[in-house]
Amino acid sequence: MLELLGQECLTNSAIAHRLGLAELTVKVYLHNIYIKLGFDKQVGCNSRSLAVKYVVMGMMLTFAAFAQSTGTITTSSVTSVTGTAGPVVCTLTSTTPAPASGVHVTCTSSGVLALTMDAVIAPGTNGMVGGFTVGLNTVSWLVTKPSTSEPYTWQMAANGKGASGVF
Repeated sequence: MLELLGQECLTNSAIAHRLGLAELTVKVYLHNIYIKLGFDKQVGCNSRSLAVKYVVMGMMLTFAAFAQSTGTITTSSVTSVTGTAGPVVCTLTSTTPAPASGVHVTCTSSGVLALTMDAVIAPGTNGMVGGFTVGLNTVSWLVTKPSTSEPYTWQMAANGKGASGVF
């Protein structure tokens, strides 16, 4: 019902028809929503649509806040960086078993290997971009090599926590 209210200006009858509910049921649901939003009476369709969008956005933010822990980024050596987001752990390394002039990535979910990726990064290019998500937990990365004489530069984010460096 909230989806229909947030998208279009529909009458109670139209909402009831689309959802297969009685019009009285829709009216009661809407009345309860208006009370929770602090409206004294039924509001116009544009106000209703905007109010419902705020409710849905608030619900999404609340869910995300409870469901997603802040990630961490750690550098375990000069050649390795690890991002952790809940059960997701991704490690970038510029050493073995990386290909010559390349970067090796592994990602696990709850300790089980789920992704292995190798890339040769040509100097001066956009580099390697990747990400791995399980549920609401995401680790993403970007690795570039500005020139042959410079080290790799990396950027990593894990559930909103970001870091960058070189290896």
